[in-house]
Amino acid sequence: MPTHITARLAWHNDGWNGAICKSPERNTYCVGCKSYPGDLIARERDLRIEQRLAGRSGAELDGYVPPCSYSYNAFGEQEVPSASNPPDFFYGGASRQEWTLPPATVSVWPYEAMYSEEVKPEGYFDNDRRRDLTLKFFRPVEKACGRNLIFYYANYSNPLSEEEAPRYVLVGVSRIVKVGKERYYEEVSDEVARRYAGGLIWARDISGAFPDEGVRLPYHRYLEEPDRLAEMALFPENPLLCKYGSKHLTDDEAIGLLEQFLARVRFLREIGDESEDWDVREAWLLASISELWRSRGLYPGLLKVLSVAGVTPLIDRVKSLVAREGQEKAHSVVFQFLESG
Repeated sequence: MPTHITARLAWHNDGWNGAICKSPERNTYCVGCKSYPGDLIARERDLRIEQRLAGRSGAELDGYVPPCSYSYNAFGEQEVPSASNPPDFFYGGASRQEWTLPPATVSVWPYEAMYSEEVKPEGYFDNDRRRDLTLKFFRPVEKACGRNLIFYYANYSNPLSEEEAPRYVLVGVSRIVKVGKERYYEEVSDEVARRYAGGLIWARDISGAFPDEGVRLPYHRYLEEPDRLAEMALFPENPLLCKYGSKHLTDDEAIGLLEQFLARVRFLREIGDESEDWDVREAWLLASISELWRSRGLYPGLLKVLSVAGVTPLIDRVKSLVAREGQEKAHSVVFQFLESG
């Protein structure tokens, strides 16, 4: 069975396109107290450099690696640089690691596995045990590559959230095509290696199939239109799915999120947004929903049949028929339709 995941992103004002924001000084959310990962961007961003490089692709940054590199290439179409500096508590016992992110790739960190009581048997963190739990988190994701989905969301530091009522914001979804290898800091001392799981960088790269498969909501096009931005905002119906950086999702939970994206894609088409061919994105969402339905119900392949037959617009009607009159009736109607040619 596929194991789907969520992935937390720092806010990006130009659609996580693998470039420095066009007006980096206006992105006050990525340096907010609820950004990702933690306050790293606030501590490491060099705004003067980013203003000089504003709008440039990560592939053209003259050696500068933006501290939002865990997030900024979620929907990018080029390879771009990424990097991680060792934490201060390594006390100089390791040095910076740099690597290249493939297109449509983010670095994911499963907080829940890192901070559970299970990793503190003696009252302090057992980092070898943390690594074991991290491997356990990623193992089923790797095994299901090509069949599972990744859902991207922004933490509370985003332009659609309010200080009095903080909310996660769903950003996009794609199909997972690759899970990157483990990485370690450079020049790790024996002491750091012993205490901190070899000097491991906890985040792992996850590559999606975007733009061929997936959806990105074009928030960046409406940042100057607050009313329209509020209309298209997509908040998870179950915010618990977006806790702890990255979480596993069941097929049912993934279907619920896909249905939410489907509603927003139809809204964007209705308002005449021209940033995407929303008919194509709708068809992908419907086909993905039908694929996940294969493991549900009396006739789990029913919606897949419609997808394969090239009549994805009927998927919504069949789902409604199942809800109203049951699966037996829906099965009969679908095959009468197909047999009628």
